[in-house]
Amino acid sequence: MINQYDVVESLIDIPKENLYIGDKGTVVEDFDDNYCMVEFLQENSSIPKTVDPVPIMHKKNLKVVWKHNIKAIPK
Repeated sequence: MINQYDVVESLIDIPKENLYIGDKGTVVEDFDDNYCMVEFLQENSSIPKTVDPVPIMHKKNLKVVWKHNIKAIPK
């Protein structure tokens, strides 16, 4: 399961968005069981790729490479 703040890797190419298989990014918004918004990073950099708007990706096209597991701070 993919959740907000997980680091994911693209399993597909989207050339018109300058995104390619293996590009990594952080899930910045988790909409439902199928879709999320991902901010992708430039290769070997912490600088986001220039993608406007940040792509909404189908989760079947993503692979988790790092699972965010910090619990929310109670209010």
